[in-house]
Amino acid sequence: MAVGYSRPEYNFREGINRNFADTIPPERMPLGSIIQVRHHAHLTSGQYVSLSNSFADVTGMFVNITPKLPSSRILIHVMINSIYGNLGGVGGTNYHHFRIVKQVNDRTDNVNAMGGKIDAEIQRAQSQGEHSGRFYQVFDFPKSTMELTYKLQAYEQGSMDLLFNDTGSSSSMTAYEIRSTGDERE
Repeated sequence: MAVGYSRPEYNFREGINRNFADTIPPERMPLGSIIQVRHHAHLTSGQYVSLSNSFADVTGMFVNITPKLPSSRILIHVMINSIYGNLGGVGGTNYHHFRIVKQVNDRTDNVNAMGGKIDAEIQRAQSQGEHSGRFYQVFDFPKSTMELTYKLQAYEQGSMDLLFNDTGSSSSMTAYEIRSTGDERE
């Protein structure tokens, strides 16, 4: 007498996806994988920031992230829209110097490459000023799993205060945690 049996169909790939989707630990993800994304949009219209000759926080321009791995890199994107200088017929060249800083506990560090500034020329010898959006990005290597706050800071060179989001637009900061080997040269 012959005995028959049937084997249930099993698709190995579907089984892997079903068992591990959304549960892959960050340390097992391939290098270069985005582990998490945090975003903060600043929606308030017509933000006016009076600046001086030292760096100060730009109102509402920050993002918080808590890295899952100490070897991760953090990619920061900043989009600040509708930048104006103070349009009072001021002559000469006026700049806003921007930088992105990282705050951990009570310590604040510059994360721009080589500690430099990111410049935005606002007016060049005209009374109309300039109306534009700016996009900046920097990589940071925090070597930490503590909560980090990244902020946009600015100071003026000349006599131009900062006005942004004046046309009902929004500005934002986004932080991406990216799996890395931990080598700063990669």
